[in-house]
Amino acid sequence: MKIIQITAVSTTVKAFLLPLIEKLSEKGHQLIVITSDSIEDLIQNEILKKYNVKVYQAPIPRTLSPVKLYKAYQTLIKQFQTLKPDVVHTHTPVASLLARKAATKAKVPHIIYTCHGFYFHENMQPLKKKLFTWLEKNAAQKNTDYIFTVNQEDMDFALSNNFIKKDKIININSVGINTTTKFNPSLFSNKDKQTLKKELNLNQTNKIITFIGRLVAEKGIIELIDAFSMLKKERNDIKLLMIGETLQSDRDKKTKDIIKQTIQRNGLEKDIIFTGYRKDIANCLSITDTFVLPSHREGMPVSSLEAMSMGVPVVGTNIRGLREEIIEGKTGYIVPLKNPEQLATAIEKTLNKFSPPDETIRRHIIENFDEKKVLERQLKIYNEIKQKNL
Repeated sequence: MKIIQITAVSTTVKAFLLPLIEKLSEKGHQLIVITSDSIEDLIQNEILKKYNVKVYQAPIPRTLSPVKLYKAYQTLIKQFQTLKPDVVHTHTPVASLLARKAATKAKVPHIIYTCHGFYFHENMQPLKKKLFTWLEKNAAQKNTDYIFTVNQEDMDFALSNNFIKKDKIININSVGINTTTKFNPSLFSNKDKQTLKKELNLNQTNKIITFIGRLVAEKGIIELIDAFSMLKKERNDIKLLMIGETLQSDRDKKTKDIIKQTIQRNGLEKDIIFTGYRKDIANCLSITDTFVLPSHREGMPVSSLEAMSMGVPVVGTNIRGLREEIIEGKTGYIVPLKNPEQLATAIEKTLNKFSPPDETIRRHIIENFDEKKVLERQLKIYNEIKQKNL
C-alpha cells in the first residue's frame, strides 16, 4: 500500500514515527512523509533514505488562523489527489484535523489518526474544552476510520462520548520504548558514566535529578526550579540536569527569564546544568537518580517512560498519561499540579528510597510499554486494511 504519515513538525517523525515507518517499509509498503517545517533533516535521515521514503512539505500552521488553515487544507487536498495514497495516517492536533478533512475530500480510502493526547484536557477552561471536544468528535465521526490513542483515558473518553465505534479505536499504550538496544542500563559501563559526569562537571557523589523536555512553563519547569531550591537548602549533594531547549515554534518566551531570575536569587548557578538539546538521552539517564516531569498536560509522555526503562524512578504530576505510567511508591510518585512543596517532598522520597537502575521499575516498562508490542498493535490494523484492499 501507499501510506502517508503526516505531522505538523519534523521532530515528531524523528522522535516517534521512525520505528513504525521502518516496520511498514520492511513489509513492502511505500511510505511518504508530509510535514510543515524544514524537511532537509528528514531527507538525510538514514532510515528514510534506506527505504526510499519521499518527504514533502505542506504549510500546516500551529495556530488557528483561518487564512493559514484554509491554505493548508487546499494544499493537502492537492497533495493527496496527486499522490493517491491508500492510507493517510495523521499525527499532532492541527495537522490531524486538517489532513483528515482533506483526505476525505480527496477520497483517500483509509484514514488513521494517532491521538498523542487529545488537545483538550481536564484543566482547560470549560468553554474551550467544549469547543475542542466538538472538533475532535466531528472529525472522528466524519473523517476517521481508525483512532489510535496512546493512553486509556483518551480511549475511554472517546468511547463514552460516542466519537467512534468500539472496534475502530485502539489504545496502543504509548508510542513505544526501545528497551533492548537503546534504553537499557546494561549498555552503559561505569567508565561511560564517569566520562559523562566529568563532561557535565558532576562529581561521583552527586545525586542527579533530571528533567527532559521543552523549556516552557506548561512543562512545569518553574515549579521544578522552586522545588529544587527548597531541596538545596536541606542537602548539598544534589544537582539538577535540565535537558532540552525552547523551540522556535514555542510561543512561551517569558519562562527563560523567570528561571534565570529564580536561579540568581537562590544562588543556584553551579547546581543547575542546562545542557540544551542532546542526542545521548539514554546515557544521561544512566547517571540519573530521579527523573522529574512536573508537566501541566501530556498525552503519554515518552521521556518518563525512557527514564523508567533505564530503571530510574519518576516523579510526575497528577495528569493524563503520567497517572497510567507511574505506580505510586513502586516506580515513583505522583504529585498535585503546580505544587513545588509536594514536588520537593516526592523528589526527596525517591532519592532516599531508590537506587537506580531498579529492576522492578524497568520490568514495568518492558511488560507494558515496549516498542515491539506497540508496533504490533498498529501493524495489526494495517494488516486488516491491507486484507480489505486485496
